[in-house]
Amino acid sequence: MDNLCITFNFEEAIALSDAPPLFDDIIAAAAVNEATNNGTLDDDFSVINELPIENWKADDTWGYMASYLMFEWYSPVFNTAIRGRTNVNSIVELKNSGLLNYKSKNLPDTSRGAYKNYDLRLFHRYAEKAKAYCIGDAERIEELLMEISHIGPKRRLGFGKIADFNIEKIKNSDEWMHRPLPISMRDNGKFVAYNPRPPYWFKKTPNHDGYIMQTLPDDSLNY
Repeated sequence: MDNLCITFNFEEAIALSDAPPLFDDIIAAAAVNEATNNGTLDDDFSVINELPIENWKADDTWGYMASYLMFEWYSPVFNTAIRGRTNVNSIVELKNSGLLNYKSKNLPDTSRGAYKNYDLRLFHRYAEKAKAYCIGDAERIEELLMEISHIGPKRRLGFGKIADFNIEKIKNSDEWMHRPLPISMRDNGKFVAYNPRPPYWFKKTPNHDGYIMQTLPDDSLNY
């Protein structure tokens, strides 16, 4: 395993979330995608526990030595409205004409499901590049990154499209620690309840017990 710096260049704006993406989460998604395509993905998503990244261990749990992405922004934050409306009268007309196979006797529910109305605000920003750091297997990480075309939320809308990436071996570094870590490993910074490893968005997974108290470095607040 080597100390690595991974640089991403982007073609499109990045849709913002509550926290910057973690590099091991991106690699986990790539591993799941690869296993799905190969027909080897199991119900426990065990490939997530076998990423080509070194582990840290503390407080009876473990995670990956991989930072979150650190973006170099060149624009302010933009706010875009995304709206969806269902024309109930048109649905009824299409049903009566036989052009739409709508079996329910009730009118479409516009508060949930396929016909849900929505009025969302999407915050996005343009980045020249983003860097992430990890201790891992450069060759295998490069293979997995070929599975990834976009980073961040709203990828299906085209946000976060990757132009290219580069993996560079660097000298011994603790840059990978720019991530949530247990309090026993870093006792300052912003306190957060976070999963120790991917998938971070689940409160509980087959592979670990869920959220634990951790800290984020102060510079994560600049995202």
